[in-house]
Amino acid sequence: MSSKGQATVAAFISILSVVVCLALFFYAFIDVAWSFIIAYFMMSLLIIAYMILRLKQWPEQGSLSPRAKEMYRQFGHFYNLPFLSHSLSGASSTVAMFAIAMVLPTIVSAFWWGFLICLILYVLSAAFARMLSPHSFLVGADEELGHREAMLICGVEPAPKTSIERSLLMNVKVITPKEFGKLSSNGKPPGIQWTGHEMLQGLTYQCGCGSAHAFFQDAEPVRDLPKWPLKIVASCRNNYLTILKIKGWFRVNALVPTYSCDVSTPEAMEEMAIAGLEAMGIDGNKAEAYFDIWNEHFRDR
Repeated sequence: MSSKGQATVAAFISILSVVVCLALFFYAFIDVAWSFIIAYFMMSLLIIAYMILRLKQWPEQGSLSPRAKEMYRQFGHFYNLPFLSHSLSGASSTVAMFAIAMVLPTIVSAFWWGFLICLILYVLSAAFARMLSPHSFLVGADEELGHREAMLICGVEPAPKTSIERSLLMNVKVITPKEFGKLSSNGKPPGIQWTGHEMLQGLTYQCGCGSAHAFFQDAEPVRDLPKWPLKIVASCRNNYLTILKIKGWFRVNALVPTYSCDVSTPEAMEEMAIAGLEAMGIDGNKAEAYFDIWNEHFRDR
């Protein structure tokens, strides 16, 4: 099915599910039992739709990492029919909200078995909302990273061709090592401010290399930038450095990427470090201090 066809069907399913659930809610004040019967029939149609999508053989994606392969194995229907799967998931979520709302007519009608029926309908619809589309129900950094990778490889998100295009998609600007060195010249070794804290564990960020990374899995902090607003420098497995702005007061709520650079070569590292020294008033061309600043972390690269 084409993207346009999916979008049309998705819009129809979304509107229909909302209209039907609203009608059933008001009809429940007249006959609560029949409202439940029709709601369960609607839920059964969503379950049948899921079974049809789940049993379909989707194309193999050999270039995925293990965590992305696991996401593709579970949710292949979403990565191949994203609009349709997401709309069916939305319809299931609508049924879940309907189940909560049905508590009111259940009380009004004194239909006490209705509480159990509401609970079962809610659990069932909430479970299938995730099974139809994981997009809004990701659990943990592994799922988030695997999901983003699978979306990119399967074409659910437009695949950027260059590091500059990737940075525009990720809201992070890729700059030269020299520019990066000047921006990070006021940094301190990791652990002075935020980077030694467990609060970074598992947090994800978008990198200029075009991927999402999770701290202490495929990325780690290398510098603290203590000037307000607080920022850190993170290093990823693809040899990109990224300056991340910290959001949150008493805990880290988010890491916002600002600037990134490719330091995959010794020349790039040296150019960045010398620029950082010169920004601090040190003659970078004569000093070897950049080894003390950066080379400790990159000694094996």
